[in-house]
Amino acid sequence: PVERILRAARGNPLAIELLTREWTVHGSTSLLNDIEALDTQPAAGLGIPRAIGKMFERQCRRLDAVNRAVLDTAAVLGRRLCALELYTASDITTGQAAEALSRLREDGILREIGGDLEFRNELIRAQAYYSIPAPIRQNLHARIANLLSRDPRDRPTRLEIGWHYLRGGSPHLAAPFGVAGAEEALATGAPREAQQMLEALLSFEQDTDLGLRMHLLLAKALLERSNASKAMPVLESLLQSRSWTARDNAEITRLVSNAESLLARSPRSHRIAAAKKALEAARQTGDAELLLKALLEYARTCKNLGDEDGIRQTRAEAAQIIDSGSQLPAAYLTIAYCDFYTYEVRPALRFLEMVAQLGGRDLAQLSFVHSGIGGCYSSLCNFPLAIRHLRRALEFSERIGDDSRTSRVLSNMTLTTTALGHYEEAIQLGCRSIDLGMRNINQPELVISYANLGDAYFLAGDRERSSECLERAKQWIETHDDWYMTVAFLFEVASRALATGNVALALNTKREIDVMTGQSPQLHMQGGLALKLEALRALHEQGPEMAREFAYERRSFFKERVPLFYLDALAVCAWLEKMSGGRYSVETEEELKLFEICGAPGRRALLVAQGFLT
Repeated sequence: PVERILRAARGNPLAIELLTREWTVHGSTSLLNDIEALDTQPAAGLGIPRAIGKMFERQCRRLDAVNRAVLDTAAVLGRRLCALELYTASDITTGQAAEALSRLREDGILREIGGDLEFRNELIRAQAYYSIPAPIRQNLHARIANLLSRDPRDRPTRLEIGWHYLRGGSPHLAAPFGVAGAEEALATGAPREAQQMLEALLSFEQDTDLGLRMHLLLAKALLERSNASKAMPVLESLLQSRSWTARDNAEITRLVSNAESLLARSPRSHRIAAAKKALEAARQTGDAELLLKALLEYARTCKNLGDEDGIRQTRAEAAQIIDSGSQLPAAYLTIAYCDFYTYEVRPALRFLEMVAQLGGRDLAQLSFVHSGIGGCYSSLCNFPLAIRHLRRALEFSERIGDDSRTSRVLSNMTLTTTALGHYEEAIQLGCRSIDLGMRNINQPELVISYANLGDAYFLAGDRERSSECLERAKQWIETHDDWYMTVAFLFEVASRALATGNVALALNTKREIDVMTGQSPQLHMQGGLALKLEALRALHEQGPEMAREFAYERRSFFKERVPLFYLDALAVCAWLEKMSGGRYSVETEEELKLFEICGAPGRRALLVAQGFLT
């Protein structure tokens, strides 16, 4: 964790070396984690290296009582150590505090950055913090919380006030600030911070109504980080209460549907029922924003279960909300989602860009939006813009600490980078995607991650690792009930069969896919591979004329809608043309230059491996 080490060490070479060595030896239980917890849930004690402890003691022996009291208070204040009025918590005047802080800067304990003071590094602050006797430290936290809570101008500090009260031994005073702060954190895309506070508060006995509110907020925070396995028991307990308003009930049922989608384990009928229940509960509230959230969740469920009609109906309802005068970003986001999965990529991109332009503070939504924009640009063969937006999505997902979402973004980056022909980079991205997906058991698209990494390995010439990816994807499918991922897996099996020359296996797998999809080109899923398999089957079962007719129809369909699949259609048409005439026509030769124009050598290489291009 290079960035975390640099932030804690503040550029100090010795601190960097020490924290790096500590992390290498102890990993997630290292000193770095304890240092980062100083502002939230400090450990009972800290194993500061002896050399730093001795140096700190020598410096402190030169300090008088006032300077030492200011140092202690500064260690408790952390980033607020320049707020002179808060030193009254230690019965020190602002003048005394200012003079003492200057002395601490001169002694090298503090440093000046951009006109503000901070500890030279967090190791020194930690040493100062833990050198304060525990009862005095607790009293300081309580006094600082009281001072902060009296300042009506400083509303964004409610989480901070809550933590000071908790560390000051007053959980009952911490609760209202902690709940309000958790709500703010969720609204601004900081679910990790909300989760930490709520779990800390819930470790104490709470009033029934307040406890229920905390559990609801905790379920939201967990699902914002894709942690459905922890959220589901919380939600199940919330469903037992009869004290919820219609709005709360709608929110809880939507969260249950979201959790069901992430878990991808319950039967199809159960998941569609959960999504419909959430939708009906949202309709009863008359709240457009709640309804749109439920509609998006319903669209996701329909996509995962292969219900194309459900997606189209969802789009129509979202469009009606816009027509009624609502300009809520969630309406455009829902329409964009439905458009993308019904091959209307350009309209989807337009709506997603509208949502991005509207801004907002929800980092989870911003990650989702930019990932969607990246997916659209990739489908439109604008790979540089695709990578740019996927990197922004990655930045947002990493900021909220959502390993599942980050894994999915990295998987999309693997796909795009493979199309560009950058196989080694694609493998690195794909391996990161798998590592994070394995860390979070609620990564609902891990099959796609394995498939994309497998393709990168295959094109890089590593067939053994490519086969391992396919086997791991198969193991995931065996333990999950997910229509979309199962079909995606079967497509990958067929793709690999084509690439290894096993046409019979590819055609048999296509028949399995047809059983699941009803032989219709449903949803934006492997459209290019689907047309290859369909053309191949038509050639074997109905002859070259029918194969050509189908391939040309798909080429026309994808030309404006999905250029990435249009490239696949071009290759299939060229293959059939060469099969019947022995060579490409001049027009076909020109059209095949699109692979170079679009910068998609990786896409071309896969088509060569599958036998469609030479």
